Amino acid sequence: MDLTLQYNGETIHMTIQNQGIIDEYNRNETKAEFINQLLDVGYEVNKYITPMVSSCGCSHKIDKLAVLLEPFNTGGNSAKNGQIGEIFASSLFTKRNPDITYLDTAAIDKSGDAILVINNHLVDRIMIDYKNYDSCVPSEETKKLVRDLHTQNINYGILVSYKSRISKRKNIDYDIIDGKLIVFVAGTSMDILTLEMAVQYLQRLQECNIVSISDKVYEVVVRRSMEEVSIIYEKIFKISYQHSQNINMAKENQDKINKMFYSMIMNAEKTLTELNILQESINDIIKTTHVESLSNVHSYIDLNEYIDIRVDKEKDKLLAKRLLNMVKELNMTGFYSETDNCIHFGTIGKLSLSKSKVVMIFKNKSDEECTFNPKYESIKNDINIHIVLSDDSEKWNIINRRFTQ
Repeated sequence: MDLTLQYNGETIHMTIQNQGIIDEYNRNETKAEFINQLLDVGYEVNKYITPMVSSCGCSHKIDKLAVLLEPFNTGGNSAKNGQIGEIFASSLFTKRNPDITYLDTAAIDKSGDAILVINNHLVDRIMIDYKNYDSCVPSEETKKLVRDLHTQNINYGILVSYKSRISKRKNIDYDIIDGKLIVFVAGTSMDILTLEMAVQYLQRLQECNIVSISDKVYEVVVRRSMEEVSIIYEKIFKISYQHSQNINMAKENQDKINKMFYSMIMNAEKTLTELNILQESINDIIKTTHVESLSNVHSYIDLNEYIDIRVDKEKDKLLAKRLLNMVKELNMTGFYSETDNCIHFGTIGKLSLSKSKVVMIFKNKSDEECTFNPKYESIKNDINIHIVLSDDSEKWNIINRRFTQ
């Protein structure tokens, strides 16, 4: 991606090869604002970070934009991947604290993970160092933070441990090491409220002149006051931690309730489906066993019209009318019923009409064992013999025999 800058008649061309920056640029709808924000943040970072000098004669020339963009190019490195979470914390922290500028310095050597720039306060800069140890954070990390504070000429620091305690420290604690006032916060997870509390705690300590007092003979009243401040902030920390736990518990319970209601709804649907199946089974049995009164008779014309109405396929219509003609030749009468969509032929049986097929159903009038041809006939409901009509001549021989028996 080529970038061109113009100012005072001077034009500068540069090429950005970082694919991460190019992808983010393409995704951003306000592209000019995106570039402008990158340059603004880069300027702020460069203003407060002491450059590392090497033996190279060109080391004083710092590419500010490259320093700014480096955290976005993680390259699969776990340390750099951790910066992404800190960038998100930066965005949230800035919205809640407009008077504080959050500078992500994780990619800059001996600068901690972030630097807070505070307007209109004696605590003008605070270096923050994040730790994510599964076990206790060793004392060496505290010493490292002190060295970084000296390198960047910053007097205040906060050491945050996401998971575990910090060696030789309470959950929220402070200490003055080599003239640097450091606040320790442990077991906070990704809680931005605790970070804000740590900043305010450090400011209150500075306002109480704790740094200058430490160089004098301890006074009982001052020591007692500072102990009370520490106790109050430790209680605030415990309340904040309990509040976070309550929120997490509420979320877990909400998920359980949602799953429970979903399960109840699914069970209700299953029950309704089973009831519908049973109801449909009852309807099928009623239709199968339904018999019309022998006194009911429809004319040959009416029966033909009923076949035309109920049956879609021309072939099935012809088969049904062929059977109707056979019945007429045998001097039998029929009657159609809207209850089961069948044409009834007295005590012999009925012709079932549907969209997909036409079936002649003969009643088994014998109390003895029923004989049938399994190739052409089937037994339903243990009493009736079903024959699906087709052009097969053998089927029509069987139908004729059953009508005349």
